[in-house]
Amino acid sequence: MNRKHLIAFILLLIMLSVGYTAAQDGTPPPSDRILAISTVPVLEPPLTNDNAIKRYTDAMQLADHAGVTGNLIAKSWSELEPTPGNYALDDLGGDLTYRTLTYNLIEVIGIQVLNTTTKETPSDLLDVAFDSPQMSQRFEQLFDALLPLLNDRVQYISIGNEVDVYLAAHPDQWQPYQQFYETALAYIHSTAPWIKVGVTTTFNGAASNLKSVTELNALSDVFIMTYYPLKPNFGVRPPDAPLTDFPQMVAWAGDKPLILQEVGYPAAESLGSSDAAQTNFVRNVFTAWEANAAAIPFLSYFALGDFSAELCTTLMTYYGLPNVEPFRDYLCTLGLLKADGTPRPAWQTFLDGGQALDG
Repeated sequence: MNRKHLIAFILLLIMLSVGYTAAQDGTPPPSDRILAISTVPVLEPPLTNDNAIKRYTDAMQLADHAGVTGNLIAKSWSELEPTPGNYALDDLGGDLTYRTLTYNLIEVIGIQVLNTTTKETPSDLLDVAFDSPQMSQRFEQLFDALLPLLNDRVQYISIGNEVDVYLAAHPDQWQPYQQFYETALAYIHSTAPWIKVGVTTTFNGAASNLKSVTELNALSDVFIMTYYPLKPNFGVRPPDAPLTDFPQMVAWAGDKPLILQEVGYPAAESLGSSDAAQTNFVRNVFTAWEANAAAIPFLSYFALGDFSAELCTTLMTYYGLPNVEPFRDYLCTLGLLKADGTPRPAWQTFLDGGQALDG
């Protein structure tokens, strides 16, 4: 693979793959709660044509051994519709077929209209208002194209990823985006009534802007969040934070099920963390989940493996923080394995927790 293709392949692995299960006989998983993990493979030394498939397969087998039972597929709208009215759905369709029919996965589909800091609509809609009829019509046409691919293992759809970050930077867009979201939600209800619909926000965004996040979720079926307990400078909060933060998120969700789309904790000492702190965090995640089991049906851990140095640089630029070293240290030490596949101690803790849940 050349450099461009390798980066594209790595990003595909990250965005499409969060967990998998070994229930190949079609039997339902033994727990009502669904555990997933992003199956980022060993990335150092770099992926090549010769090693990529094996490394990805190895990552999937590790996830299987840990007893995970769910999967997230996240795709930007612009990736699904690269030019107006032309859809690129083969990768999504193949991934869904493989994971749901072969491995009996419960699926969360993320359609990234917004992705944290970026508007991810097709290029001709970048300057179109969210509350315009054109925006809603185009989304409905996209969903019509997606619908034949969605079987009954697809239980959740998120319309926009970590949207509070973008909307906090564009405060005049909260209401237009809510109107767009509610129109899209109603359309999915009318065409795929078995799917529960939500919009993904961050823990810190909800904590600082709860009124807007709550209003955005007024019609949601589920309350979807990403959870990384960090300070504003990317330093870590104490690893026992889940013990109080999980009940807080459940309270914010009210009577809606809480879907934890991403849960993670860096190991970088520069951020006030360590291998031991990450291990304690993972242990506390399982403890807090058990204590709030009835309210949290799906939890996905991020991530199995660290990003490579090259990919870290690519993602830092994407998120608009190319020279912020604390962000690099956060982004690049989230894995339970190092980029070369060496396990951190937290991997065994995750393995123990997942196997106990599965058994």
